Amino acid sequence: MVGPVPELSTLAVFAAAALALLVVPGPSVLYIVASSAEHGRRAGLASVAGVHAGSMVHVVAAAAGLSAILVRSAVAFQVLKYAGATDGAYALVAASVATRLRPALRTKLRWTGAVYLALGASAARATR
Repeated sequence: MVGPVPELSTLAVFAAAALALLVVPGPSVLYIVASSAEHGRRAGLASVAGVHAGSMVHVVAAAAGLSAILVRSAVAFQVLKYAGATDGAYALVAASVATRLRPALRTKLRWTGAVYLALGASAARATR
C-alpha cells in the first residue's frame, strides 16, 4: 500500500535541499581531492574506493536496522557517538606518532586530524 503523496511544495523544498547537499563538497570529497593532488591518480582512485566501501558499510548497517536501534536507544546512540570520537582521537595520535619518521608531514597530519576531530565534535553537538 502506498502512503499519502507529499504536496508539491514539500517535494520542491526537499528537492532543493537535496540538490544543495549534492553540490556542496563534504569531507570525503575534500579528502579525495587532497589525496589525488598530493599522491596522484592511483591514490585518488584508492581514496574513492575506500570512501565508497565505507558508504556501503553504512548502507548495509541501515538496511539491517541499525538506524532504527539508534533512534530508539539513547544509550546505543551515545556509545556509537563516543566510539567515533575515540576513533578520531586515536587517528590523530597515531598520525602524530607515525610522522616522527617523517617530520615534514607532522604538521600537515596533525592539522588534518584536528579538522576531522572538529567535524566529528560539531556533528556530535548537532545531534544532542
